[in-house]
Amino acid sequence: MKLIVLLFGVVLVASVSYAYPVGCEDEPEQPPPAVPLVRAMAIAEEVNNLLDVQKANVIDPPKLCPDGQMLDHQGKCRPIMG
Repeated sequence: MKLIVLLFGVVLVASVSYAYPVGCEDEPEQPPPAVPLVRAMAIAEEVNNLLDVQKANVIDPPKLCPDGQMLDHQGKCRPIMG
């Protein structure tokens, strides 16, 4: 137990004596922007395009088949069998 306390004390003294002071730089470096300027302009353009009125419908209306036919899984009207 005494050995552990002694080792802890040595490590503590060594870490305090070799520690660098905080904030010793004269002028800190400017960090790079999180999003480059070109990408930020592209994002702004995409947002503006999203806010514009849509020129076409994304969802098609349901297709109606004539009597005796039914839509299949491909969206085509097929005659009803049976």
